[in-house]
Amino acid sequence: MLALDRALEDAMPYLFAILGVRDPVGALEEMDPAVRRRRTRDAIKNLMHRESLNQTLSLIFEDLHWVDTETQSLLDLLADSIGTARILMMVNYRPEYEHHWGNKTYYNQLRLDPLGRENAVEMLSELVGDLDDLRGLKGLVVEKTDGNPFFMEELVQALFDQGVLVRDVVVRLAKPLASIQIPPTVQGILTARIDRLWPLEKDLLQTLAVIGKEFPLDLICHVTGRSETEISSALRTLQLAEFVYEKPSFPQTEYTFKHALTQEVSYDSLLIERRGQIHERAASAIEEIYAKKLDDHLSELARHYSRSGNAVKAIKFLRRAAEQARTRSAYDDALRYVNEGLALVSSMPESLERDREEVALEAIHAPLLTTARGFAGAELTRSINRGLELCRRLGEGPEMFPILFGLWGFNLVRNRLRDARSLAERILNLSKLLNDEVKEAAAHAITGAVCVWQGEFSLAREHLDRANAVYDVDVARYLPMHESLVVPSRCHTAWTLWMMGYPEQAHACGERAVALATQLGRPFSMVFALMHAIALAHLRRDYSNIRARAEALIEIARENGFPYWSAVGSMIMGRVLIGEGGHEAGIKRMQEAMVAIRETGGDLVHNYALGLLAEAYLLAGEPAKGLATVAEALRAIESSGQRINEADLLRLRGELLVLAASSDDEAEKSFQSALETAHRQQARSWELRAATSFARFLAARDRRDEAKTHLVPSLAAITEGRESAELKEASALLESLG
Repeated sequence: MLALDRALEDAMPYLFAILGVRDPVGALEEMDPAVRRRRTRDAIKNLMHRESLNQTLSLIFEDLHWVDTETQSLLDLLADSIGTARILMMVNYRPEYEHHWGNKTYYNQLRLDPLGRENAVEMLSELVGDLDDLRGLKGLVVEKTDGNPFFMEELVQALFDQGVLVRDVVVRLAKPLASIQIPPTVQGILTARIDRLWPLEKDLLQTLAVIGKEFPLDLICHVTGRSETEISSALRTLQLAEFVYEKPSFPQTEYTFKHALTQEVSYDSLLIERRGQIHERAASAIEEIYAKKLDDHLSELARHYSRSGNAVKAIKFLRRAAEQARTRSAYDDALRYVNEGLALVSSMPESLERDREEVALEAIHAPLLTTARGFAGAELTRSINRGLELCRRLGEGPEMFPILFGLWGFNLVRNRLRDARSLAERILNLSKLLNDEVKEAAAHAITGAVCVWQGEFSLAREHLDRANAVYDVDVARYLPMHESLVVPSRCHTAWTLWMMGYPEQAHACGERAVALATQLGRPFSMVFALMHAIALAHLRRDYSNIRARAEALIEIARENGFPYWSAVGSMIMGRVLIGEGGHEAGIKRMQEAMVAIRETGGDLVHNYALGLLAEAYLLAGEPAKGLATVAEALRAIESSGQRINEADLLRLRGELLVLAASSDDEAEKSFQSALETAHRQQARSWELRAATSFARFLAARDRRDEAKTHLVPSLAAITEGRESAELKEASALLESLG
């Protein structure tokens, strides 16, 4: 790369990362994952474009119907950027694949139909030559194969196997055409060719078909129980017959099937019992050969054990594969592994062991569903209910822990805070029985989270501090293991600190949560930390980087298929637009996003967002809509117990009543209620905000002494953050009062 252009040096860390080369500088570890992915794609694109300045460059991508999301993003970027570059990008795919390149003037689609007679004959001439006595044969082959190139190749190979064609210096016909028996399908041709192999070669080909499309030599020897000498001889025969090809590889030789259909026909030619035995041997061989690198072969092991009938081992590796995929944020793959595992469990006889296997899978299933599909799906409800049913059978034990966690999270996000609190207390009691410090920390973390949303900030801080104290002992170890707790615990702590009147500590704690999420590099932690950091910045009235973080949240959510978090990001962006003066566009976007949040089951955030929407109506000068929104939010508080922003809703109602020119008595009562609620909750920041609004109201009515009586103690209670916008506003108001 550097020989090509020194300007490409900035791209090196991104390519090191995707090639698995450790970068001694480690520049990407603290980078936002969404930015890192975007810059990685740009690095690859820039490398290709720079190479194309030296010579015309061809890029070839095959089988796009199997493409993963990251590669698709790269292809889209390349397709959008090569219109004027000396680059030819060629792709192939089955008809079910879709893309958006068709409207580009520099895009051409070539449909790969069967060859016409002229082209088919030309291809046959390349395969067998141009002797006159082969013309009849060529016509017969074209007629039987309908011009399908692979069928033609296999049929010609079959004719050589049967002795119909022989090759001396040239290819000639050795038997009359009337004696030829041609199967009607390419599968039939392949079956006939396989049946004519010697027993050793046929057995090897069938074994290879079970192992997979590609196979290293040492694995072949382990599975077959034969020496490398015996295997090499048989492999040469299969190569000459063009069943398999040798692949360039290091450090050992690898082979691959010429065509997926060849593997399929070879696999289907085995009896089911024999097939299962080979799958079992293949799995055992992989476990033995790659004992120190099993994590690189989990999906293979799961496939082999699933097909060998060894359900216990198959479920074990499916669960590990699901956990690995979740760690890598490949949520769709993880769900597929879990569902395969659950299907296998259902085939097992009733037993305690079966229940333990199933509950372990359900413990992964529910969090995956919430992350990838939101909280409103029937599948999530079924998963949680099934997990609870299994836990009741197994009793109060470690198996209960992850299921109760899943149920707790479900109730929290659906804004069923009383049920969530009850479950958190149950989990806390269970963690003490298990005498497990980390589980107890997790229980404190979730109890603290519920307390935050219920407006019990002092109690929330107590629980969260106990959780953080455990995680801080070795955060590097706990962070990857407890992603859904370590980062959220910091986020909830940051909110709690702000509510209680510690804006600087809150900011530091929130930034620590973002740093931990960035260090971890997993999408769920990033969107969670970003959302809470954005909300905290709004509470602190610090709008310096809200837009950038909102855009990053939306990008991560969309790239990873998180509908709930996409909606949350869109709602935040609506509030950003309002802050930039676009009231109408911002309110419309917030309303649309809030509908989407509700549809994904995010009632908790939806109800909190009502306060943001009411504030937006206040800024837009629409008091009637604002008052209706506040009324809806206050009704939701009574039904759910979500009191995190109750004091501010009461303050907003007072401000909106003043704007609507309603009676002073009603507005004053609302401000008084806001102050009383904030004081009861020990929410000093809410109390200062309410006192500032109330003091402004009183000062406008020439009740300056009363205004000072409310404002002075509230301002004095905040002991840090004197440079914050909120404290400056309150201090300026107090100074104007004399």
